[in-house]
Amino acid sequence: MNGKRIRLAALLAVLGLGFICPLFAADVDFTLTIPNGWTQRTQSSALAHYKKGPGSFIVTADVMPQNASTPDAYIAFVKDQLGRTFQGITYEPVVSGKKDGHDTRELKYRAETSGIKMRYDVLYIFNKGKAYTLTAGTMVDFFTAPFAADIQVFFTSFKFK
Repeated sequence: MNGKRIRLAALLAVLGLGFICPLFAADVDFTLTIPNGWTQRTQSSALAHYKKGPGSFIVTADVMPQNASTPDAYIAFVKDQLGRTFQGITYEPVVSGKKDGHDTRELKYRAETSGIKMRYDVLYIFNKGKAYTLTAGTMVDFFTAPFAADIQVFFTSFKFK
């Protein structure tokens, strides 16, 4: 039963944002490095989906809505949607940056779903009216230094071809 709840929580984190206009693998060409111990989930409709223990790393992309067409407006939009999905959500400060010339925002948050406390680290990369979302999530107790280091490998290695 716990395995189902964990998968549901990770799925909600991603699908909760996939309500706009999801893109599929044929629409995007990118590369990323897969750290040791992560396995690909080929049944997923995400652009990329990897698992390690109870943790997930998922890449999705959405067309940004007209009312959230800037990086900061999009993050406000995302927070509004997450607040409707999760109980007891808390955010760390959003970190603005650049990746290969594209604006980025990193959003870290904790939330509870079905009584399970989860932690997420999400990197949004904005490119041509789309928000590419690199989501890492797992149970709070599993979000250890090695897990966080793996997530940084995913984040830093992601490149558009």
